[in-house]
Amino acid sequence: MTDKPQVMWQWWPLEKVKPYEKNAKIHSQGQIKEIANSIGQFGWRHPIMVDADGVIIAGHGRRAAAEFRNDEVVPVVVVTDLSAEKVRLLRLADNKIAENSSWDKELLAVEFADLSELNIDLGGLGWDETEIDKLIGTVLDSDDLVPLETDGDASRSGANVVTLSYGKQKVPLTDDEHRDLDRLLHEHIAATGSKFGFARSLIEARNAAPRV
Repeated sequence: MTDKPQVMWQWWPLEKVKPYEKNAKIHSQGQIKEIANSIGQFGWRHPIMVDADGVIIAGHGRRAAAEFRNDEVVPVVVVTDLSAEKVRLLRLADNKIAENSSWDKELLAVEFADLSELNIDLGGLGWDETEIDKLIGTVLDSDDLVPLETDGDASRSGANVVTLSYGKQKVPLTDDEHRDLDRLLHEHIAATGSKFGFARSLIEARNAAPRV
């Protein structure tokens, strides 16, 4: 059984952390600023991984962000249990394997929509405002309103029923309700320039309405 490596953070002067001269990973200035903003918002949650000589294995972007922020010290984890060859392999694997994942767009949209209802600042997450707005828009997009088989009261009234889907919920709407909701959404966008806070505005309007 292989002994587990001891993983301990250390705080080193920034100049002691040396970039790998053959680092093939490119970080744009925009991404470096995003990393810097993330560190400012959440603190250091991922240390820079270095070898025994202080050469970076993983974390060139974080080092660049620290330099951008004028940080004098940075957290590091020193890897001493791998051979020089395996360290070189780890440099490649750490970056490439992370790139092989993908996002569930529906769940991501719901998560953003839920967070937007809490009036939380969604900046500094790596998505720009347009991307987030587009994702949230899919939660209430009319493309997600699909016809249902009519039954019950709707069937007797002859109304065509569609559903509004958000998360795991499906809310039946008549054509009139669909048109009214679409109108309110467009009015909200015209007033605010965004779909952010649309559901909150409906809730607040309902709360402010006189109780019958």
